[in-house]
Amino acid sequence: MYFPKGFDLGESIEIARLVSCAYEQFTAFEEDSAWKLPEDYRLIREINYAYETRNPWDRGNAKFETRVKQGLLKKSVVAVPFGFVARRKKKTFVIFRGTKTVKEWISNFNTKFQECFIPGFGNVHEGFQTTFLNFRGAVSDAVGSVQAGDVRIGGHSLGAALGTFAALDIAINLKSRVKALYTFGSPRIGDNLFAQRFNLAMGRRSFRISNTSDIVSSIPLPIPLAGIVGGYFSHIDTPVDFTLQADDIEKNHAMQTYIEALEAQVKKGFFAFLRNG
Repeated sequence: MYFPKGFDLGESIEIARLVSCAYEQFTAFEEDSAWKLPEDYRLIREINYAYETRNPWDRGNAKFETRVKQGLLKKSVVAVPFGFVARRKKKTFVIFRGTKTVKEWISNFNTKFQECFIPGFGNVHEGFQTTFLNFRGAVSDAVGSVQAGDVRIGGHSLGAALGTFAALDIAINLKSRVKALYTFGSPRIGDNLFAQRFNLAMGRRSFRISNTSDIVSSIPLPIPLAGIVGGYFSHIDTPVDFTLQADDIEKNHAMQTYIEALEAQVKKGFFAFLRNG
């Protein structure tokens, strides 16, 4: 694995583990059980979206969706967690998980281009942006409610796209200092103009960690499909690639696979130190 200038291995692992906590947050929600962050972190705000249980299009196969179908979940609207804003010492973390519900999958498949919510930043994936705009106010309020200091942002899969939008929004509109953005298994998010403008704005603070065996990082395609679906999508910088083939589509994309790949680099560095020391 090649580490570009500015990449902090320890920080990338910390953020990757926080993204894993966001998946645990969703599991706790599904099981109606308690969830909390590790002791070193203070939760500022959970990032949720409203899920209308009476909408038949929202009824998928996640555990809580099954309870909806069975009539066991009586609320007409539930708040589904998608991540959180947290603090550790003077650092603020904005964290997003990946896709878990059918509503989120529907958003993923909406690959039409839409003008970016930040003027002059080209066109972006409509589904990803629509999902982000559901959270935008909550994220801004949470970051603005604390003396944010250096903001660090992370996300996996769909959450990587949300984290990318959040990084721009926080840096440009809140004028807060985004120290770093670490994304894992990120899909393509926007057109070439978006990628160019994002790269200029974020410089060497953005690191797109990608397993070359992870199919999600290859979509949406960089060309329209049959001239109808999708568009000319481009990846943002800065790529940090590795190859881990688990012979399984889900494992190739799983957050745990990314964590293990990064942690393996720590071990390699340690043994290299022993050999050379």
